[in-house]
Amino acid sequence: MEEMNIYLSNKLKEYRVKNQMKQEIVAQEIGISQQAYSQLEQGKLNFTPKIVKKIINFFSITIAEFFSEKQNIHIFNSPQGYMNNGTFNDNEVVRELIKSKDELISMYKNLLTDKDLQLQNLEKKLYELKKK
Repeated sequence: MEEMNIYLSNKLKEYRVKNQMKQEIVAQEIGISQQAYSQLEQGKLNFTPKIVKKIINFFSITIAEFFSEKQNIHIFNSPQGYMNNGTFNDNEVVRELIKSKDELISMYKNLLTDKDLQLQNLEKKLYELKKK
């Protein structure tokens, strides 16, 4: 989980720097304090699905873009226990990865639902405008 947090921290900083923004501005836009934002960029604060959603909305990127270029971590069940690239992992780490995956899938589904509702509203408005 720590590796993912560091990766996301680096991606967050990359987007902020690429957009020539100060930490204070991004923090304000995603609804957290500058101190909390600084901890996110340093990998000292965990990314929640709610924070990820705010980040991708603020930078107008997709979840896939935010998580892109991540090295694949192959986790599999062996007779000796769970392994990650040939090294044993604590089962708790595996549970956390699965929980994070499930939270991200849920967040992605919510984003799709939000987009569908926005699309329906726009279609209704377009229909009403065409009637006039």
